[in-house]
Amino acid sequence: MNFFTKAMMLFLVSYSIQACIAQNKDYLLSAPDFQQAVLADKDAVVLDVRTPTEYSEGYLFNAHNIDYEDEQFENRLSGLDRTKTYYVYCLGGSRSASAIKIMRKEGFANIKELKGGMMAWRKADLPVVEQNAKTDAIAHDEYLKMVESGYVLVDFYAPWCMPCKKLEPILKSLGETYTNKLKIVRINIDENVKLAVKLSADEIPVLKLYNNGKLVWEERGLVSRETITTAIEKFQ
Repeated sequence: MNFFTKAMMLFLVSYSIQACIAQNKDYLLSAPDFQQAVLADKDAVVLDVRTPTEYSEGYLFNAHNIDYEDEQFENRLSGLDRTKTYYVYCLGGSRSASAIKIMRKEGFANIKELKGGMMAWRKADLPVVEQNAKTDAIAHDEYLKMVESGYVLVDFYAPWCMPCKKLEPILKSLGETYTNKLKIVRINIDENVKLAVKLSADEIPVLKLYNNGKLVWEERGLVSRETITTAIEKFQ
């Protein structure tokens, strides 16, 4: 392989990487940018990949619902026009990211994703179509009373969240270890969307540790038992 060939190959690799980075930045949009992009695109197809129940409780204007968790998801994609641009969202971003991977494999080239999903959309106070909006299972005032007495560790989770599922046995073990010292509360964000938005619990799992109502520690994502134990021991 001569010098020219090597140089050309390095150029192509570098170009591909930069193009990929640019594409990643381009297709992942903040809530305000997502809204502007949809409004500017007269042929936009807005795709909600949450469950039908979630969809019925509030969705973006003109959004079509195709449940990512439905076993017929890929079959339902087959009937869509691949030449159009699709604006995809879910609750927090996890399912939309997975859905988009499948869509790209199926030949959808023009896709935009709502960064942070409906959680970010609501946090930005953007309009939502609410036909069967439900009240949170836990009101904010009730939540404040819940964390103001003693030492409380709150876990914001969702049944479909894989990191949340991995964290569950860790929390159960910690509950057994700190039976008389710590109260562990798990809050399903699907049932408490407004509360989760208000408390910025939008990148689940989210752990919040309170000491008599004061937030003393917070962590996002899957963390080890050791990390949580260190925080519990430090702030009790």
